[in-house]
Amino acid sequence: MEQPPEKRSALRGSSLNAVVPAGFAGTGGYVYRLLPVGGGVDVNAALGPLRVNPVTGSLLGSLVPAETEIAIGSEQPACQIEGYFVVGAWNETSGRYRLGVFVPNPSYRPGAWENKAVAPPGS
Repeated sequence: MEQPPEKRSALRGSSLNAVVPAGFAGTGGYVYRLLPVGGGVDVNAALGPLRVNPVTGSLLGSLVPAETEIAIGSEQPACQIEGYFVVGAWNETSGRYRLGVFVPNPSYRPGAWENKAVAPPGS
């Protein structure tokens, strides 16, 4: 059986603005706040500004700069996840999904992934 597309990539898209991934997650989905292992790549900076190739007429550069996307490694250790928001209902007035209350991860310990043995919190 073939792996789903999200399992085939070494990278995941993330954003500096939690409302952006809420649009992808939808009502009842989750938006995670994390400190990515290995840092990330600023997609807008890497692709450059949106422009038209004068020879082919095709678009070049970042097509959606408002997403403030940062590409990070696809597998992040749980100790690097600070917590999550549950995505609420679509707000017609703002044109965005609402984010619920932030739920902290009790196992959040940035940098703990560097140690071979990670003790449980409170030990």
